[in-house]
Amino acid sequence: MVIDIHLPEMNGFELCKTLAGLGRGLPAIMITGRNTPEVQHMIEQAHPLAALVKPVDERTLFDAIRRALAPSNTESKR
Repeated sequence: MVIDIHLPEMNGFELCKTLAGLGRGLPAIMITGRNTPEVQHMIEQAHPLAALVKPVDERTLFDAIRRALAPSNTESKR
């Protein structure tokens, strides 16, 4: 799943944690426009497949999506 870290009602970290708690964990690619120490700390605790800072390089995003879709990632999250 590609998700922005800062969402209006639930941040991206909370969403990932909620989905994992429901048994619906997915490989996460997190995107943010804020590269602060607080955000870096949350990223470290969330362990996303990738964490990208805006503006996002298209090639980097597509590489992360390819890794997320790799059989080893999709099967381990089921």
